[in-house]
Amino acid sequence: MVAQERKINQMRERLSKDQVLMAPFDGIVTKLNTVEGLASAGEPDVIISNSSQGYRFEVGADAKRLSSIGVSIGERIEVEVDTDNKQRSSVMDGVIEEITNAEPLIEGGSDEGAVTTTVPQKIIRIKIIDAKLKGGEQARIKFEKSSHEKGLLVSSGAVHQDREGMYVFVVEEQPGALGNVFVARKVNIEISEKNDKETMIQSDRIYEEDKIILKSSEPLQDGNRIRLE
Repeated sequence: MVAQERKINQMRERLSKDQVLMAPFDGIVTKLNTVEGLASAGEPDVIISNSSQGYRFEVGADAKRLSSIGVSIGERIEVEVDTDNKQRSSVMDGVIEEITNAEPLIEGGSDEGAVTTTVPQKIIRIKIIDAKLKGGEQARIKFEKSSHEKGLLVSSGAVHQDREGMYVFVVEEQPGALGNVFVARKVNIEISEKNDKETMIQSDRIYEEDKIILKSSEPLQDGNRIRLE
């Protein structure tokens, strides 16, 4: 009983001590990861910042695209920050402080049988030191680098996917009895990079002079005759 009482007293002292978290400096809480009743998932419970040590923000990005353009820790980057109640913005110098893995992005339709793809994601944490910052401002970054990948750049609307993979429809001209006719030819491709508007594709069956079908009035199948507009 004496041993159990001593153990209970120690637990009470630890509980009382751990009710308060002491920060190493005065600052502002910028992120709170704790959830009542759940254990920590590996992230810091509380993230704080002060003006002397700078401010931090994070953005999500496609992992493959980051790798292809060579974004790395320690790299300096221009950051556009909204100041003056968003009346104007200022360009500040930032430093990429950390790049970590994030939950992958699932792309694809919600219909039954639709093909989905998993896109690996990264989180970029960027640090800014500037006397104008107070915390809570909105910030934007823009990477402009030459890609190491090679391929043909097409509109993302021209790229389709089925169970066999990614493909596009190419216009094929064939001789006919009353003149040449045009046929939609399905060509399988590989994707090296893409954004919201454009996709870089690779295929040994597509050339720069080929016409790629962006859209059609009716659903297309390989070998369908088409009329160009």
